[in-house]
Amino acid sequence: MGQQEQFKIFINDVKNREGFVYDKDFADLFNITSSNLAMYRRSRGIPKSWKKWYCTKYRKSLGELESMLSGEKKEENEVQIQGDLQKEIDQKNDLISYQKKEIKELNNAVDVLRNQEPGSTMWDDLGFDFKADVHLTKVGFLKFERTIKSVTNIKLQSKVLGYSEKELDDMWMVGIQCVYSEHKIEKIISDESRNTLNDIWHKLPMVLDGLKSMIGGKDHYIPVPVNYICKDGSVVSAYTYNKVNWDEGRVIAKVEFLNKKS
Repeated sequence: MGQQEQFKIFINDVKNREGFVYDKDFADLFNITSSNLAMYRRSRGIPKSWKKWYCTKYRKSLGELESMLSGEKKEENEVQIQGDLQKEIDQKNDLISYQKKEIKELNNAVDVLRNQEPGSTMWDDLGFDFKADVHLTKVGFLKFERTIKSVTNIKLQSKVLGYSEKELDDMWMVGIQCVYSEHKIEKIISDESRNTLNDIWHKLPMVLDGLKSMIGGKDHYIPVPVNYICKDGSVVSAYTYNKVNWDEGRVIAKVEFLNKKS
């Protein structure tokens, strides 16, 4: 490879490594004028002091530098570039596949909710053992904290679940805003139910946006089964009927115990 071509490779490599755009930036790095740089390019070739600087700066041997200047590494670099591009393409394809899966799951969830919504009249007539008024506060993209504003019938909850009324008052944390997963009431919800609820809360914003655009309405009604862990370790199943007003960030949950202790 000719001297001028090697000089061009050397300059471009240093410019790429240093983030330079213009040859003048390269000239300034070596404390020479643009005219001197042009002279080196035409006749003198790459000074030994520059090669020594390059090897020290970029931790390369002189042999590696000479191989690069002679073009011996070109094919290897092209193979590496192709490999990196293919890896990037594969990663993007994986991401697209994951997003398609998420979209499919969300569409399925929307279809289920459309079929399950009982409507305001039916919701008003639903029986329940206690009711909770929950307010949601957005703290980031698709991230929310909740505040339980009120909970009714603590006395019945105590009878069914075996906890004292004081213990239940403490667990419900009325009036205290916190991250969903850190709420004390989570301690008495089974792992399976907690995972189901977490999945619902994760997808709820997009699901409700889909519902709003497709079927309209201010309130949406989402039934969710929940298993509560009693103080003695036994499990009581319950069904929650949730009226969600997404615009106001409010959820009113009616909860009915299914297998109350006699």
